[in-house]
Amino acid sequence: MHASGLACPHCFEELVLGTDQCLSCRRRCARFPCERGLADLRARPGAAGDSDPVTRGALECCLERLDGGLAFKPAFEALLLELGDEAAEEWMLLVKESRGAWLALLEGSPGEALFLGDPLSGTTVALAQAGYRLTLIDREPASLRFALHRLAAHAPGRARAVALTQGARLPFADRSFDLVVREEGLDAGRGARRELADLARVARGELVLCADNRLAYKRSIGRRGSFEVPGPLAYLRQIVRPARGARTLAGWRALFAERFARTRAFALYPHAREFSHVVALDSDRPRLTIGPKERRNLPKLAASALGLFPMLTPSFAIVSSSLPARENRLARILRALADRL
Repeated sequence: MHASGLACPHCFEELVLGTDQCLSCRRRCARFPCERGLADLRARPGAAGDSDPVTRGALECCLERLDGGLAFKPAFEALLLELGDEAAEEWMLLVKESRGAWLALLEGSPGEALFLGDPLSGTTVALAQAGYRLTLIDREPASLRFALHRLAAHAPGRARAVALTQGARLPFADRSFDLVVREEGLDAGRGARRELADLARVARGELVLCADNRLAYKRSIGRRGSFEVPGPLAYLRQIVRPARGARTLAGWRALFAERFARTRAFALYPHAREFSHVVALDSDRPRLTIGPKERRNLPKLAASALGLFPMLTPSFAIVSSSLPARENRLARILRALADRL
């Protein structure tokens, strides 16, 4: 475990890894266990997580197999069978590496990356395989351990993990990461500003937030191809009393403008949990691809023609940076290919 850059959550002094595989600071505020790439900096180190007991039990069995030397793929397949059909379907949607498809639109080069969200997310694999050295943050040690096994199978030596109490200050020095990713939105109200300030503090490059739209006309329920489309009354309630942390595109832009000099917005369509399009929203009228079966949906066609897609799209990827603008990774890749071909 490379402990450099980790700070004590109590006094914020740098943590040092001792010969007993525990982290401690100069002030000896506390000792934190560190094993197999996972540092447990929670208020109660070593405590069980608060996930569903059935899921946690199946995951612990899987971890025993992985720790015993079983390859990741057969261990994961056995875990899916033990979870049952519905839970397994949700996991399969979550672990897709395509969740990191927006990576090609970043402007920075691979470096140090911080990921906050579900450690099972396929975005972590996409980041590591793109060349980032990855630090995972979550409050569930079992999920973090599973994520480290998965990353070791796909991108060895590129990841570490930190178990942290929810709401705690990030245990890193200012400007520690070239890329910070927050995949599950921000807290509601003043908590959003505090969390965004902490994310901005540790970012020296770009910050990516995947978040829901307050005016979304549909949402994924977490299973492949299944979306919730509210009726008129439910939609009005959604506008008046939005889901926790949901904002409009204008709301997200205004929040980020308080911290960053430059922000770009993308739609993750049809929804951040399961998207097939990454649509730039900074042009006058983004083009939305509408499939043949959807052309009978006259309200959707009309809304798209009127340019309402940025207002009603289910979710966003907000990409902010305090650095000067440059070509995104996709443009640089295409230019390099053109030079060679």
